[in-house]
Amino acid sequence: MAITRTPIVDDDGSGETGTAIDNAWKQEFYDQIDAVTAPIASPRVAIDPATLVFAGGWTVTPAQFPLCEYVRHGIEVHVRITISGGTVNAGADTTLQLLGLPFSAVGPSINLAALTNLTATGWGVCMAIPSGNSITLQRCDFAAWPAGAAYFFLDLLYPAS
Repeated sequence: MAITRTPIVDDDGSGETGTAIDNAWKQEFYDQIDAVTAPIASPRVAIDPATLVFAGGWTVTPAQFPLCEYVRHGIEVHVRITISGGTVNAGADTTLQLLGLPFSAVGPSINLAALTNLTATGWGVCMAIPSGNSITLQRCDFAAWPAGAAYFFLDLLYPAS
């Protein structure tokens, strides 16, 4: 939010009381405050689900992404992805990978929440590990993912390029 700007008034009308210099300094000070308080987040950017690749034994179609977006906050990226009804195949790996994201992780995750609803077990927390242009999903008990429908909600914040 910008500051309401007020000029310094030349009370005696002579133009020789330093008003021009004082007012220029005051306006420069306002500009500096505005720059510090300006929002640093970029607009939300949709991720095209058709550009993503899935590894580890699961199938997801673009129609199963009701939410797939990210927002940049300076050097961090905030990713929100919902997968509604993906299918984990029988004999799937212990990790599922989401590849081809339009940004790359450059450091460990700062804050992440990953929830999954597996047909057999209901909602629970899983690990979401960003690395490069991918996110790896792993169950917290390190067991194999059960076959069947899987629903994921990812809300991740981490350093990215």
